[in-house]
Amino acid sequence: MSGDVLRTLTWVFCGNGLFLLAYTALRVEHLVWNRATLWQFAGSDIARAFPHGLRFDASAVFTLSALPLLLALAPVPARMRRRRRLLAAAVFFGLQAPFIALNVVDLELAHFVGHRATRDTLLLAREVQGKFLAFFLPYLKLWVANTALLACLGPPS
Repeated sequence: MSGDVLRTLTWVFCGNGLFLLAYTALRVEHLVWNRATLWQFAGSDIARAFPHGLRFDASAVFTLSALPLLLALAPVPARMRRRRRLLAAAVFFGLQAPFIALNVVDLELAHFVGHRATRDTLLLAREVQGKFLAFFLPYLKLWVANTALLACLGPPS
């Protein structure tokens, strides 16, 4: 395995770790932000939920990193290795960013609907026809902040 491929693989796995930390931080933030709706759960139940959430997050993050890993392992001429790394980084962040953004939006959405977002949340969009843009416009700041955070992580050099 060439040093370039190894460097890209290392970057993808480190990125996976960063995203796992981000999802864990968002879970803690959800717990703090929505503590009024979670009062009926015992602390031990919440503590037991964290390893399950981490397991779910790990499966999601590693599944989403499969394509960048395949890109990292694809044989390319030496002159295209930097482009391959940048493409793998763009795909990696492009796949992860929407899910981080959805988790950020879910922080406030849980206040509105009383639970975390589920498939039924999509039905909410049908109920607010004509007001859909007005409903999601306040979350634009969260999306911009999330995008800026991801941009700070940046692609590999």
